[in-house]
Amino acid sequence: MGCWNFVYQNGGYILDEDGVHSIGSSRGASSHQYNPFAVVCEKDCGEDRGWCWGISLVYSGNFLIEAEKDQYSQLRVNAGINPMGFSFLVDPGQEFQAPQAVLLNSWETAYFDFDDEKLLDIAREAADLGVELFVLDDGWFGNRDSRRYAEDTSWCWIYPAGTCASI
Repeated sequence: MGCWNFVYQNGGYILDEDGVHSIGSSRGASSHQYNPFAVVCEKDCGEDRGWCWGISLVYSGNFLIEAEKDQYSQLRVNAGINPMGFSFLVDPGQEFQAPQAVLLNSWETAYFDFDDEKLLDIAREAADLGVELFVLDDGWFGNRDSRRYAEDTSWCWIYPAGTCASI
């Protein structure tokens, strides 16, 4: 089994003291080991109560997400390019813009409940809303109806209308 299953592992910090807590990567690429994502939520938050903020940086390079609690118990969260080893020469009159993409992942939208028509409808509606990238996040799992996953396998045959080629 691959490391994809570790997304279900909880981990984190309780921000009950002043200071900075961070997660980041300076190895040149983000990955499942150090995903540019964080959640800040109330201490007693649950699925049906409390508040949470999700922070997801859609960037595949070095990143840094910091949560800082000050002496007044105010929390500030920053996410962006990791400054460690980062440099970019900007000539006079030029500007630097960090890469930005608006992305929709089909897994959170449809899970296992989709077909060609539903995927294309989702992709078209997302494009009308300004989504620039549609990730088809299913279709490589073998025996997907029984929920036993096989990695490194392409299963475009599950899309009889050829959605794999048309999205």
